[in-house]
Amino acid sequence: MNHMRSEVVKIQKDHQAKTNCLLKEKVEVDRLLGKKMVEVRSLQEMIQNAKHALAKAKEELNLEIKKRGRAKAKVTEVEQVLRQLQEVKTKVVEEFKASLEMKDIKIEFARLSFIKDMNSAKRM
Repeated sequence: MNHMRSEVVKIQKDHQAKTNCLLKEKVEVDRLLGKKMVEVRSLQEMIQNAKHALAKAKEELNLEIKKRGRAKAKVTEVEQVLRQLQEVKTKVVEEFKASLEMKDIKIEFARLSFIKDMNSAKRM
């Protein structure tokens, strides 16, 4: 019976040693788990910040795209006005060239050139 008691005591000591070892391991696991939880929270914050920054960047990009669209429309409008002005300018120049006033200017220019040529010829 002493032998059995001695085995029971030995088994109890072994069991207690294993229990103590497992408790130490549990404490270490809890410590590591706590550390990892802090890391996870930090990463989650980083993800949220990145999502917020991405949303803000998308919003700014959309605003820039809209701005460029409006600017492009204005450029197109200005180009159209410039083409119309060029057409009007061309038409005015053509009408002026065909006008009596232009004919009078040509005649006066020809008369002055003739007089100049005559004066140049007299000096020779």
